Amino acid sequence: METLTVGQLAALAGVSVEAVRFYEREGLLDEAARGPSGYRAFPVSAVGRLKFVQRAQQLGFKLREVKKLLAVWLEHDLPHGEVCGAVDDKVADLEAQAQDLLQKAEALRLLCSTCRGLMLAEDCPVMQALAAGPLDESAPSEDPPTSFRCRTCPGCQPPVATGAADTVG
Repeated sequence: METLTVGQLAALAGVSVEAVRFYEREGLLDEAARGPSGYRAFPVSAVGRLKFVQRAQQLGFKLREVKKLLAVWLEHDLPHGEVCGAVDDKVADLEAQAQDLLQKAEALRLLCSTCRGLMLAEDCPVMQALAAGPLDESAPSEDPPTSFRCRTCPGCQPPVATGAADTVG
């Protein structure tokens, strides 16, 4: 039976050596046999297993979910109906995350659109919302933070003089 070193396995699977060791510790790879030299000796089938883990993670599955999917994949006599349920759950979870991210982006857009041209951070709706704690998208905080000038927000910076006023005589 042909075996692979940890470096060979990592290269063939497109992951780092540290990732191989991590997946082995987490039980996503069977513990490697040790050759006469003491080096880990993985079966060639471990490449497919690592690629399975990587693809599942790329699709948003957490390690505990990957372990369940991997068990079904490796034990061909287990019912595959569980896979469809896991996929349906993951799709619903990803859609909820996407909706949450869109709502956060819209809340930030709204806050930033009301910020333009303000000079002090205490007057800035973005800074007030951040200082208020949990985001209340309807209104800025009643208690503004201590005064300081925002140096990073272009909308909070004073207008740059064009020199036109200086030349009028």
